[in-house]
Amino acid sequence: MPGTNRISIRGRWGAGKSKRVSTSGGDRERAKRSVYASGGEGERAKRSVYASGGEGERGGAPEPSPISGRQASHCLYCTARRPPTPIMDAIFAVDKPVGPTSHDVVARIRRASGQRRVGHAGTLDPLASGVLVIALGSATRLLEYLTSDDKTYVADVTFGITTRTYDREGDVVTRTDPSGIDATIVQAQLDRFRGTIEQRPPAFSAVSVNGKRMYDLARRGIEVEIPVRTVTIRSLTLDDWTPPDARFTVTCTKGTYIRSLAHDIGAATGVGAHLSGLRRTRSGRFGIDDAPTLEDLLEALRQRSWQRFETTPETAVDHLPTIHLSPVQARDVDQGRPVLAAVSDPVQATSEAHVHKGATEPGGRADVPRRARALDPDGRLAAILTADPARPDFWRPEKVFHASPTSQIPSHSPASEA
Repeated sequence: MPGTNRISIRGRWGAGKSKRVSTSGGDRERAKRSVYASGGEGERAKRSVYASGGEGERGGAPEPSPISGRQASHCLYCTARRPPTPIMDAIFAVDKPVGPTSHDVVARIRRASGQRRVGHAGTLDPLASGVLVIALGSATRLLEYLTSDDKTYVADVTFGITTRTYDREGDVVTRTDPSGIDATIVQAQLDRFRGTIEQRPPAFSAVSVNGKRMYDLARRGIEVEIPVRTVTIRSLTLDDWTPPDARFTVTCTKGTYIRSLAHDIGAATGVGAHLSGLRRTRSGRFGIDDAPTLEDLLEALRQRSWQRFETTPETAVDHLPTIHLSPVQARDVDQGRPVLAAVSDPVQATSEAHVHKGATEPGGRADVPRRARALDPDGRLAAILTADPARPDFWRPEKVFHASPTSQIPSHSPASEA
């Protein structure tokens, strides 16, 4: 009657491992044989196989393994699960093509670079192309300071058709003959959209309402009140009019939906419109002329020749006012203490997100920088500092990026006391 016995592996690294094998025969007796399998550099593992069968019958023994148990473990586990080696802490601007999502771009860069910490600043829809800022390694900690920068877009708008998503990928809602409008009529409507305006995001957007994404609610047919947000359109120009299509150039603040802008301009003309194309040409300091194609960047990462596309952390945040730290101040910042310092370029802050609105009484400070980049004596980014509104010229570390290179200095300085 068929039965089972155990095969025990008694090699140097395989002792205690066993598996069951099927056996059959009359009186069960144990037959033992040793099988020598070699692997690596002359390594020998001894395996005892227990099997049962007829008198003197030997049970079937496994074929000798070409590699030892330890080698197999190394090949199948260690190599496959070896963590990627970080190769950089850098920031890149890539020219995202139409089609992939911003998350898709991040995933491809993660695979090509072998680096786990990869993020992006300022999402681009699959419909859109252009500048997408990517950070790797510890430079991902700077992304929050890059997303607040102004952005510039070239937007193609088609008049006479509105869609559910406010772009060409959505279902058509209305169709209107746009032959009654011309460039003059469109141009006349633009003034109302310049400056600080109230804007309602599209129903199909990543805006959260009561903890739910708007696009999830819209896909389920759930209608909710879409919150209005305040945005600033710094510039809006009509560059081309080829009925029924128009091309605009827009420079705007964080959180502006160009889809909503296209929809609202169409509504102002009375015929409706939707966004038919979008290209981001600038995100903060990163312009389209400095952005390689996605394929070029991926190939450079694979070949470890990415340096020509790299933007260093201190350069990436050069839109912030700069504080040059002395060796003593650098040590204090490393240890989390505020420092008494003055910015070298106080009017450099280009984003309202990095500026304090000062007091209005006589003698009050008008626009005091709220954040500044701190450079160590070697010119590297040491930290991002925040100003203390109650105490002029005192700066507190918000994020520290590396230890001070100077070791032979006092650990505390009276000049930096809070």
